[in-house]
Amino acid sequence: MPSWCATLSISVACAICATTTSLAAIHTVTTNTYKAREMQLETSAEAAKASASALEAARQSVEELRRKNEQLITERNSVQVRKEACESGQQLLLRQLESAHEISDRLSREHGQHMQQLQECKQQCANGSAELQLQKIVGESEERKTL
Repeated sequence: MPSWCATLSISVACAICATTTSLAAIHTVTTNTYKAREMQLETSAEAAKASASALEAARQSVEELRRKNEQLITERNSVQVRKEACESGQQLLLRQLESAHEISDRLSREHGQHMQQLQECKQQCANGSAELQLQKIVGESEERKTL
């Protein structure tokens, strides 16, 4: 075999070997890249699942807070209605109390007037009784005079 043929064979063999080595290196790098990418995708998928779970938990929390807020609004409205009813009742009681005081004052004045009238009546009765006795005595003495 000629020397150039041997050199060519060695060159081809070296080229094939270098190509094979390069292809093997490329294959290794590609495989490692795909594995790394696959791991990233798995990690991303797990992160997405975790995010989805966190989002669902947050949604449920928001829903629960919304329900509690509605309940608090309802309770606040109920308390407001009761407060207004109490204030209205309190105003009614105050008006009734004022009316009762006015009636009590009027009755006290009338009682005082009645007591004064009673004293006057007693005085008049006493005076009337004395007058009657005086008339009786005068009448008896006139009867005696005529007898």
